[in-house]
Amino acid sequence: MDAAQSSNSVSVSYGVLLKATENWNGQTAGSHTIPNRRCGVECGCVRGRYVSESESSPIPVGVAEYALSTDEQPLRTSGVGSCVVVAIHDERAAVSGLLHFMLPTENENTTRAPPAKFADSGIDTLLEAFTAEGGHLSRTWSKLAGGAKMLEFDSFDRPIGDRNVDAARSLLEARGIPIRDADVGGTTGRMVTFLPGTGELVIKTASGDRRRY
Repeated sequence: MDAAQSSNSVSVSYGVLLKATENWNGQTAGSHTIPNRRCGVECGCVRGRYVSESESSPIPVGVAEYALSTDEQPLRTSGVGSCVVVAIHDERAAVSGLLHFMLPTENENTTRAPPAKFADSGIDTLLEAFTAEGGHLSRTWSKLAGGAKMLEFDSFDRPIGDRNVDAARSLLEARGIPIRDADVGGTTGRMVTFLPGTGELVIKTASGDRRRY
């Protein structure tokens, strides 16, 4: 996964691998036809997971990916350890987004990696797609999850989970987006589901705990 056109936005298709330069308005890309939806993965090749308006199952978001929901369909990501998940929501526009990033800054990008791998480029990419779908940052709020300390020994001066949480907080504050709730830290992994219909962030931990925010 590497960089895609900034106009790519919405949610997603099951394992379809496409070039970012193809037309997203119902045109055929390779051997696949994209049904007038846009992928939420900003990468050199774009993997989308298209979900129809009528489906109610959560839109899956992978590591170093983001996706949007414009029809109150839930967004879900798993395997959240030291990574951080950022959920954003504009209730009036009925647009929501979910980002699962791994590292605080793109400066640590030593390989050609997707912008969604990093807090700084990932949040900006998410917000660009979010506003393209009608979201207004002046009405938008966010919720955070993740940032666990998964390893006893960390190669950084501070645990990467702490650095990820701090990066998300500072970047959202700089963009004027308040954080309503956060479930961060600890030592266990998480599965995170955002419910646009209620604005709830639902956490299920590896130890079996469930929390709602």
